[in-house]
Amino acid sequence: MNTHGHCHPYIAEKMAEAMHQLDQVLFADFTHAYSTQLANRLLECSGSHFDKVFFSDSGSTAVETALKIALRKGGKKKKILSLKGGYYGDTFGAMSLAGTNYFNRPYAPYFFDTIQISEGVGQLKSEIEEAICFVYEPLLQGAVSGMRLYSADGLNEMLSLCRQHGVITIADEVMTGFGRCGPLFASELMETKPDMLCLAKALSGGTLPIGATLVRKELYGAFLSDDLSEALLHGSSYAGNPITAASALANLELLEQDACSRAREAIGQAHKEFCVKWRGHPHFKRLESIGTILIAEYATDHPEFYSDPIRERLNEHFFSEGIAIRPFGRVLYIAPPYCINHEDLIWIYKTIESSLNFSIR
Repeated sequence: MNTHGHCHPYIAEKMAEAMHQLDQVLFADFTHAYSTQLANRLLECSGSHFDKVFFSDSGSTAVETALKIALRKGGKKKKILSLKGGYYGDTFGAMSLAGTNYFNRPYAPYFFDTIQISEGVGQLKSEIEEAICFVYEPLLQGAVSGMRLYSADGLNEMLSLCRQHGVITIADEVMTGFGRCGPLFASELMETKPDMLCLAKALSGGTLPIGATLVRKELYGAFLSDDLSEALLHGSSYAGNPITAASALANLELLEQDACSRAREAIGQAHKEFCVKWRGHPHFKRLESIGTILIAEYATDHPEFYSDPIRERLNEHFFSEGIAIRPFGRVLYIAPPYCINHEDLIWIYKTIESSLNFSIR
């Protein structure tokens, strides 16, 4: 989630400027220049596919906001669909979308009904007539699936079918947004664009908690009424915080610089070269990359990837080399800040290589 390294001077400078002007305002009946500028910038950089922005304070709340909007627009339809194996956050709506998994099993009896759809249009066709919305992480599924990559063509086919049947599509780009998968948003790699886009994490450069839900005007219009009870009466105290918005604006400025684009391309190329060199090694079950994210799943005999005890051995090995990681069990992922230099990338790769020397079975 950290895009430009810790304590980037430009982001810190812009945050300080904001703090000396306006530190916090409740984002209800009021607005301010920072949030207005950020909303406009997000709409611009998302390719004019959206018309309105709803701010929140995390990825989970960005998804919850999208769910509330979709449910109000859904009419008499009843089904909420999500891509099977997705992780959408840890609030109850987001956990319900994921269905029962390793992370949320104790709370499963309290989930509301959702249907997890397998990749492809087969199952989707059987559920789509009564579907309100379809929620998905584009191209890369995170914690629940162990950083699983899947086909852009297959997803585009699913989104196209949803569009034909009037099903609201919600892209959770909390992890994939802001250059992680190559383009600024992974949704750019699909021909059919979502109706809503959920953002967080790297939106502020990883500096402060923030969430945003980008919405098409057709959905926004469902809440326009002279009757206040028809409004979207939803929000959080720190949504649209001026200091956070200032950090996000500074982050976007840095992301748009040619130097940052070149840096992301260099990271992506280095990851690809590492994968070509080591793919097929018997101690790797899977080795692949997308954009600036490298994914290495170790080959072990443990039945469940996340509870695999190799996690502790990997932590110990990498920490001893001065590298902080957070593996999902046997799945190691590397998503470095875009300011990382080539020497440090080589250091990480060599540490991965040396991790293959100890027994992992």
